[in-house]
Amino acid sequence: MQRNIVLLFLIRTSHWFFLVMPVIIPFYHACGLSVAEIMTLQAGFSAATLFLEIPSGYFSDVWGRRRTLIVGSLISSVGWAIYCFSSGFWPFLLAEVVMGIGQSFVSGTDSALLYDSLQVLRKEEEYTLYEGRVSSAGNFSEALAGMIGGYLAFVSLYMPFYGQAVVSLVGLFSSFFLTEPPVSLFRYPSFPEVWKVVKDTVFRDKRLSLRIWFSSLVGSATLTMAWMAQSCFLYIHLPMKIWGGAVNLYSILWTLLNLFVGLAALKAYQADRYFGGKNFLC
Repeated sequence: MQRNIVLLFLIRTSHWFFLVMPVIIPFYHACGLSVAEIMTLQAGFSAATLFLEIPSGYFSDVWGRRRTLIVGSLISSVGWAIYCFSSGFWPFLLAEVVMGIGQSFVSGTDSALLYDSLQVLRKEEEYTLYEGRVSSAGNFSEALAGMIGGYLAFVSLYMPFYGQAVVSLVGLFSSFFLTEPPVSLFRYPSFPEVWKVVKDTVFRDKRLSLRIWFSSLVGSATLTMAWMAQSCFLYIHLPMKIWGGAVNLYSILWTLLNLFVGLAALKAYQADRYFGGKNFLC
């Protein structure tokens, strides 16, 4: 089970190693997309993730964490491959929907496998610590990818997408080496039972419901800021290349942003223990 933790670090790192992010908006603009179309692409990704989030969690319980992660990683790789060989709004929307489906299978399943693995190791009380470390690794990975992706874009705006397709295979291959925790840890619920849990948590349990909506609002706000950042750079005519084209300014700014997020995730466990969950959220 200790190997699972290492592999989950690698899987999370590969899924967050976004070579394309520092130049994604200039790439879309170069392909003739408007800001409205760009945001529609992200809405398509989010919608696909949202509608399959609960079914994918059910499959994770029935199929097992390992199989679900393999399927999700494979679908995500297909999405990046579509990007590599297409141009225009509709092919990009197809790629985003496919990647959203893949993300729904990975999202939550990796955290569940982490908790199950820690439970076998009798370290489940340290879940928040490990989850913070895994999340931090993802953000630091994205920060590093920001620098590399910026230089790849000097060759071609498609080059980061080719690299991204290769990186996605790292997560896929790593998933094959995961070990499924003992079946005794799982209880396979029926779908009506799953739906009952959803209704109870989202509508009936006020405490859980408020936390879910709070998390959704915070997530929406941060994602909107992230996706609008580069559009703002373009709007104020901030140059992408500086110092004679030797440095990609967008990649530097994106890297700094993710370094701050990674440091915050790394210290979140300590802040939560110091302030307490309720005060920490406030």
